Amino acid sequence: MASSVPPTAPPGLPPRILRQAAAMMRAISHPARLRIIELLLKQPLPVGELALAMRMPPHLVSGHLKELRVVNAVSFKRDGRQKLYRVASPEAAMIFRCIQRNYFTNLTFQDGEAI
Repeated sequence: MASSVPPTAPPGLPPRILRQAAAMMRAISHPARLRIIELLLKQPLPVGELALAMRMPPHLVSGHLKELRVVNAVSFKRDGRQKLYRVASPEAAMIFRCIQRNYFTNLTFQDGEAI
């Protein structure tokens, strides 16, 4: 005879949380977006200063910021005519610090450059 007890939810994280985590990791999984997170963890910056620091055209930096805003990894506040961007997600900061801790400490350097 079949049991009338409904199946229990599988153990582990709820699917909604897994989807949110996957979306965050997809958004920050580009080298330029990781650099943006790194720079913004130091201080809030406008697009122009991010572009200079990254040696990248401002329109490309803006596109990367848009991807990060979609998942709420970064946010901005207006400062006059500029938007100052900052890291808004503790999860994005933690993911970056995990990458920094696990990859930077294992780098090999030659002539001051990571190889």
